[in-house]
Amino acid sequence: MPKIYLMRHGETDWNLEKRLQGQRDIALNANGMQQMRELAVRLRDRGISFDRIVSSPLCRAWESAKTVASQTGYSVEDIVCEPLLKERDFGAAEGILYRERHTRSDGEWGMESIEELRFRALSGIKRHLGADRGNGVLFVAHGSVLKAALVALTEGKIEYNDVLQFRQGDISRLEYSGEHVTEIHMNLLGGSDSPVFLS
Repeated sequence: MPKIYLMRHGETDWNLEKRLQGQRDIALNANGMQQMRELAVRLRDRGISFDRIVSSPLCRAWESAKTVASQTGYSVEDIVCEPLLKERDFGAAEGILYRERHTRSDGEWGMESIEELRFRALSGIKRHLGADRGNGVLFVAHGSVLKAALVALTEGKIEYNDVLQFRQGDISRLEYSGEHVTEIHMNLLGGSDSPVFLS
């Protein structure tokens, strides 16, 4: 069955400080690089490989993708850069602390709407699904854009909310039939693989 893998980049200093990163090009910190090295080794040890690796161009995602590629038999030179997988544009809120975000509405901050984000994320994923030859396609990106992609891919059966989280240093797998997602395994390597089945 065809597979989509969704992976969030490793930790950055702004993650630690609980700041909205958005499309600011913030690098991985030392812990983030270690998270990705450990994830890459766990994928290799499980025999997981990919037919294509696609990454956001922001360096925290790109470096994460390179680390995973180097351990899973995928050429770093063949990683595909996908600008549509950049993080949500948080407008003037980029750089502020999470707790300050709700002092204004999304519109007042000039944020990209969730609807726009869903459309962009889905477009950035669908254009690469033809590369799946059985091993699946890995998409390396950011928390908000991955959530939006999951909502779009499940046609709204999964809701965009603060409960839905892609963990740093982990990977999720979606299985699909035709154009419909049938099974979701969130945060595969985090210790509990409890699939969600979609009818």
